[in-house]
Amino acid sequence: MIAKARRLAPTAAALGLTAAVLAGCGQAPSDLDAQFAAGLQASTDRVRSEAAAGQYAEALHDLSTIESQANDAATQGKLSPARKQDVLAAVALVRADLETHVPPSPTVSPAAPTPTSATRNPGQPPTP
Repeated sequence: MIAKARRLAPTAAALGLTAAVLAGCGQAPSDLDAQFAAGLQASTDRVRSEAAAGQYAEALHDLSTIESQANDAATQGKLSPARKQDVLAAVALVRADLETHVPPSPTVSPAAPTPTSATRNPGQPPTP
């Protein structure tokens, strides 16, 4: 039950991303290109599915792709600056939620130094 609840939060956030991005698609025609909107819908559906399945790293990767696509679309005039900010804000919220579910990367501690001829005592025999 707890695991299901943990997966529900990122799924809900991904749904929020879809809603935030596509809300008001009937606004000005230049606000959001229809082809870009369809691709964005597919990408957000993928993020939602991955989050629901507990595939948080994959979902985070796809969020980065959405972010890049939004920047590119805005540059090409397929996404208005205001809508781009909405997309990026929604991506940031979903990313923050998903990152709470990704285990931290293991830290590698430095290896203990091994004795070398430069560090052994002069009266000590060399180590094999």
